Amino acid sequence: MTRFVIPNWKWRIACGVGVLARLACALLGPGTSVADEADYVTLGRALAEGRGYAMHGHATANWMPGWPAWLSLFFRAGLGLRAVVFGNVALGVAAIVFTGLIARELFDTRVAWIAAACASLLPSLVLLPRLMLSENLAIPLFAFATWLLVRAARAPSLGRWALFAVATAACVYVRDFAFGLMAAGAFVALLRGPLTTRVLSPVALVLITMFLLLPWSVRNNLEIGRGRLTTSTGANTCIGFGEGATGGYRVMNLDTTSEVDRNDDGFRCARAGLRRDPLSPLTLAPAKLSRFFAYDDWDVDDFFAGPIPPMGALALRVLCNVAYWLLCALAVLGIGEHRVRIAPLFVLIVFTAMMALASFGVGRFHAPLLPLLAALAASTWYRPAS
Repeated sequence: MTRFVIPNWKWRIACGVGVLARLACALLGPGTSVADEADYVTLGRALAEGRGYAMHGHATANWMPGWPAWLSLFFRAGLGLRAVVFGNVALGVAAIVFTGLIARELFDTRVAWIAAACASLLPSLVLLPRLMLSENLAIPLFAFATWLLVRAARAPSLGRWALFAVATAACVYVRDFAFGLMAAGAFVALLRGPLTTRVLSPVALVLITMFLLLPWSVRNNLEIGRGRLTTSTGANTCIGFGEGATGGYRVMNLDTTSEVDRNDDGFRCARAGLRRDPLSPLTLAPAKLSRFFAYDDWDVDDFFAGPIPPMGALALRVLCNVAYWLLCALAVLGIGEHRVRIAPLFVLIVFTAMMALASFGVGRFHAPLLPLLAALAASTWYRPAS
C-alpha cells in the first residue's frame, strides 16, 4: 500500500527548493488584488464578516465558492493578504508533494523526486502564491484527485472511486472547470476492475459528485433564481461560440445589472452563433486548444502589481514559456514511451481539454494540468527493472 510520506532526501530537497523559490517571489510584495482577484477578496471578506456570499449587497454565483471560502478563513482570524500569500506557499508545496505521489504511484521513487523537482521550479507555479487567484487551491486539489484516480485505476474498488468522487466535488467547488475530473474518472472506471466494479463505479462516482454539489445548486436556486452552479457559464459559452468568436475571445456586453440576465444573454448569444455557423465547434477547435495549451505566461501580468517593467516582463514570459515547452516536449515523449501505464493521466488531460472546447480556453485554465505534465515529463527517466 502506498503510504502518504515523502520517502527520500532528494524528494525533500525538491520540496525545500520549491518553498524557497515561492517565498522569494512572495516576499517581493504583499500580493495583488486586481481583476478576478479583487472579486475573490471581496467575497472572502463578505463571508468572514457574516454578510453571506454576496457582491455589492446581492447574492452571487458568478464564482464557485471554494476559493473565497478559503480566503475567509484568514480574514476571520484577523489576518490580511500577506498571510494568505504564505498560505498559498503551503498550498504550492502540497502540489509538489502530490505531483511526486502521482509519479511514484505510476513509476518509482526516482521518477517521483524528478517530477517533484519539475513542479517545484516551474516558473508559472513559483509566481502563483503571490496572487489571489483560485489556482492556488485548485492545483493541489486537482493533483490530489489525480493521485486518487491513479490509485483507483490500479486497484479498482467502490471505496476508492467514492473517495475520488469526494475529491472531485471539492475541486469543482473551487473551479467548475474540474468537471473534466468526473468525466475522466467515469471513463476510466468503465474499463478497470471486475465487472461489478466497472458497472457500479461510474454511476457511484457521478451520483456522489453531483450529490455533494447539490447544496450549492439549491442555494443558487433559492438566492438568485437559477439552480446552475455558476452564472458565468453563459458568458464563457458566448465568448467561445458566439457570433464573431475567434476560438478564445469575442466581445460581450457585460453591463447588464443582473448576473442571471447576463448568463441567459450569454447562452442566447452562443445559440445564435451556433445557428449561424453550426461547424464552429470544429473550425474553432485548433484556436481554442492553442489558447489553452500554447503558453504558460498567464500569471506574469498579475505578478507585477502596477506598471509592468517591459524588459522584466518579457524576460519572465520567455522563462515561463521555455520551461513549459520543454516540459510539454518531455511529457509527449513520456506518453509515447509509457502509453498503457499513464493512460489515466492521458484520459484526464483529454477530458480537461474537452472542457476548454466547450467554452473557451486560456492558459490559466490549463494550470491544474501542470503537475500531470511534470509527472509525464519525469517518466522519460523511468527504466523498469529487468
